Amino acid sequence: MKFFIIIFSLILQIEELGKIEKASGTVFLQREGKKNIIFGGETVYSGDILLTEKKGYVEIVFKEGHRIEVGENTELKIDKTLLGEEGIFRKFLLKINIFMGRVRGYLRKGRGDWVNFTSPTSVVGVRGTEFEIICADDGSSAVEVSEGEVSLLTDDIKTLKEGERAIYDITEERLEILPSETAFSIEEWLSKKKKEWEERKKEIEERHNRRLKRIIDKYEDTMERIKSSAERGEEEDMELGLSIFSMIDDGLSNTGEFMRKRDLKNMYEKRVKEVRERWERRRREIMERFEKRRKEIKERMERKREEIERKMEEKRKNR
Repeated sequence: MKFFIIIFSLILQIEELGKIEKASGTVFLQREGKKNIIFGGETVYSGDILLTEKKGYVEIVFKEGHRIEVGENTELKIDKTLLGEEGIFRKFLLKINIFMGRVRGYLRKGRGDWVNFTSPTSVVGVRGTEFEIICADDGSSAVEVSEGEVSLLTDDIKTLKEGERAIYDITEERLEILPSETAFSIEEWLSKKKKEWEERKKEIEERHNRRLKRIIDKYEDTMERIKSSAERGEEEDMELGLSIFSMIDDGLSNTGEFMRKRDLKNMYEKRVKEVRERWERRRREIMERFEKRRKEIKERMERKREEIERKMEEKRKNR
């Protein structure tokens, strides 16, 4: 089975995910260390990195019908992974990892697979909606929902609804949710955050590390929640736990990569590796336990149904 997973992962890395429908300004596509300028019409694969300079713009349409618009001065990476090969949870996860800049997403509804948009301080779990995510120089982020709603992870999981804007400020380690019509200049905010990054880099490093510790703790708590759901055989709670888990895992990955790109000291890199390894060791055991409990519950309900039908039949005959 492990051999199959490795081969399948290699196939995913070369799978065509979508096409660049439009490109303007100076835009680059980086693949396997090679960086080439793009003009539109290029194929996008898992692992590709997109970089736009000033006045650069890219529009990508994915095979599932999802679409994203990438603004100027943006760097992002696109990945697709298999969340799990066991039972009912054989789901794929499309990941848009944003390290700087602006991305607007138009996600089609009714798709079974999951999509996460991740910045260094927020993860947006999307299941069909329209929204924008912005990442500043210091890792602070802003998310605004135009249609539908999204799951938002900063330090905790919240639901961000249509007409709401969430701003996570790393220098204050604070999330603020406001109506979209509240006055907010993106350009002024980005300029302010750039200045803070230049003047308060050491302090920002400390705050990213504090937040990273909180996310690791949530990772471990969610691992226990998944284990508990598996023991009870609760399908709905199990799926919710795995969805949250995928967001937290993406958050850990993006924050770590962002800190490397910004030459920030990561005090918890070793711990992140340890908790991930612990999850991988336990994952199959947990999923197998869930499938076993789910089967037991289904069989018990079936026996109960048959017993009720038998009693009803006996009553009918005795009339």
